[in-house]
Amino acid sequence: MFNNFSSNPSSYNETRDELKKEVTGKVVYNVNSIIEHFMRINANTKSEQGGDLPDSRIAQCIAQIGTGDLITLHQIVDDSKQNERAMYGPLENIMNAIGDFFAPQGRAPKRFVQQSGFTHVDEVVQQMAFPPRFPDFLMLPEKLSWLSQKPDKAHLKVSWSTTEALVEVKHSATKGSPFYARQSQQETGVKGIIAQTADYVRLRLSARPFQLYTLAFLIYGAECCIAIYDRYGVLLSPGYKVYERVVGPDGNFDYELSYDFVRILARLTCGLSAEDFGSDPTVELRSGNPQKPPSYSVGYKPSASIIPATPLTGPNARYNTVGSPIWSSLSLLGRGTSVWYVKDPTGVRKKVVMKSAWRAGSRTPESSIYEYLKQTLKNLDGIAAFVEGLDVYLDQQTPMRVQNLRIARFNYPVAGTVAETIPFDEDPVLHRLILASVGKPLWEYETPLDFVQGCIAVVSALERLAAHDILHRDVSPGNVLLAADESPRKNNEGFLSDLEFLYIPGMGDTVDPQPTGKLPEHVARPDGTLHRVDEIRNDDIPQLGRHYIYPQDAKPEPKPQGPPITGTAQFMAVEVLDHIVQSDTSFNRTPLHDLESFIYVLVYALHRRAYDRAQNSDTRKAIGRVFTNYFAQTSHTAIRDVRRSMSSRALTSKSALKIFSEEVANGSHLVLCALLTQLLALVRRRLMRADGDTTIERMAEMTEGLPPKEQSMMNWIEEAEQLEEGPTRALSHDAVLKVLRGLERRMRVV
Repeated sequence: MFNNFSSNPSSYNETRDELKKEVTGKVVYNVNSIIEHFMRINANTKSEQGGDLPDSRIAQCIAQIGTGDLITLHQIVDDSKQNERAMYGPLENIMNAIGDFFAPQGRAPKRFVQQSGFTHVDEVVQQMAFPPRFPDFLMLPEKLSWLSQKPDKAHLKVSWSTTEALVEVKHSATKGSPFYARQSQQETGVKGIIAQTADYVRLRLSARPFQLYTLAFLIYGAECCIAIYDRYGVLLSPGYKVYERVVGPDGNFDYELSYDFVRILARLTCGLSAEDFGSDPTVELRSGNPQKPPSYSVGYKPSASIIPATPLTGPNARYNTVGSPIWSSLSLLGRGTSVWYVKDPTGVRKKVVMKSAWRAGSRTPESSIYEYLKQTLKNLDGIAAFVEGLDVYLDQQTPMRVQNLRIARFNYPVAGTVAETIPFDEDPVLHRLILASVGKPLWEYETPLDFVQGCIAVVSALERLAAHDILHRDVSPGNVLLAADESPRKNNEGFLSDLEFLYIPGMGDTVDPQPTGKLPEHVARPDGTLHRVDEIRNDDIPQLGRHYIYPQDAKPEPKPQGPPITGTAQFMAVEVLDHIVQSDTSFNRTPLHDLESFIYVLVYALHRRAYDRAQNSDTRKAIGRVFTNYFAQTSHTAIRDVRRSMSSRALTSKSALKIFSEEVANGSHLVLCALLTQLLALVRRRLMRADGDTTIERMAEMTEGLPPKEQSMMNWIEEAEQLEEGPTRALSHDAVLKVLRGLERRMRVV
């Protein structure tokens, strides 16, 4: 599984500050329909709408639970010297007692478990390099509810992939509340509990890539609310009391669980379906063997809506996943990309690659971009081979947009009301595409020659794109792959994928809505009220087969690049980071920015390989320190500063050489370390606008003690250093290819 790139466990506050900025303006407060429609509880009468939770049954539950844990909880909440940890015990007892009371006969309820009683991560989470962060409680599904009843839970493991929801607790009802005292404050920031929970939610969504949203139960002091985190923002229910002060039978004041709190917990533990908790209706679990990664059947539409028998391709096709996801994004409001191996239903290939990602509603679908390249470029070597791609649907007619999802699941916004609607151009749309090119990470190369040939194929592809003024704009380790085939086609030993952010002159970043397709759904009028229509202007339905076709000889008028701040921050070019730090979004990227990002990807890949294959813990720690410094920064300023300081000397230092030489005894990887030296020198010359320090004098140190074969391969460095002054000495596709091909020739000869 490909690791995420920004998971430094020590950067809690920095990450949550970024999340605060990300969700500011994206939180909707006091959404009554979460309680009324989703939880099926009347917000005015506080009575249950379906009839199975009448007041009398709630009263029976409260009486059976008693007041022991409640009194303890109240004393803790009422004591300013206490903290939230003291609340965990009584809360766990109360919440699970409510679930037990309302559980149907013969069925176990979902249960809440304190994360502190478990080891932190399961194997899948470890592979994904998750930071060790967990909320105060995780809600386990019915089939795992027995775990919470074991007295000794220390040997058990928490799995993000098996949790249904999460609970975050704060001691203070004032400081811990997600609500601001004044509405004006809600427009300029969010409270800490929202950002902290968002941090947990992004991890859960990454571990469960087919989840459409995550439900969180927030408890702050003696109050609580429901929060729904989706790919556009957060919906918050109104606040409710956990318990209330009442007059007891003896005339004295007493405390009693509130009916609202009990009803909400009854719904959470016993009354909600998998889809209520955010599962994707187009995805079905095929197998759940606990010893193996689960297999899913995935399509573009819910399988129940597919009539007749499932075809092999097109809108009604189904794909079965193989193993764990290759990649799963850690983003919350970003694309939420996940990449999987799936069986080829046509039988032409053993397996293909499926990518699921959310895009802004107005952005050109990635499948359309692949189709455009097919028609525009005569040579598609070094670019992932496209099979098909379509938008995903909630049902037979409704596109999987966040706005449609909110209406279907939470009835928000309510028809005929003035409410917060998502601007159509920003409304995230779920898109899936199938690629024939099966790849593996750069750091899983078999031989250094495989690595170099893969790099040549990718740089050649970038050069051909640049010749048509096309930019990739998201060159990162997850998007630069080596061919997994044992004998890949020539010039396809490596390839570029993830073309969603390609800049194509004339196409821009967006598509124009077309007046076709039927969508019986709520639509906003200019005044903000909502109404239902049977036919609207939308760009989703026609995309089930519609692509942008340009005549081969057409020369479209240049368009602005659109928002240029795209890509993975840890691999952005320094100049791009400079503009981001300066809040300048008006500049245009160039092909050299993609090329510079590619070189940083190589730095990542070789350090990652050295880390994965380190022979002892000391070596692993040494590589880890360098790796963390280079790639675990989370702010744009910190990343930029590290890139500026990254020089050829950093990779030819004695410590770096020791790391690489210990990894493989024959020293072959020192050749690739030297390759980075040359490529980073090209980057430095571009940044400094002058030649950097030569590295010839360091070659003796690098080759000392190597066998003659390896020394001979290292001689290419001296040849590369003797390149003529001029354009080849600066960063360019030609210069990078000259270095790579020179090394390839030397390797073949030796």
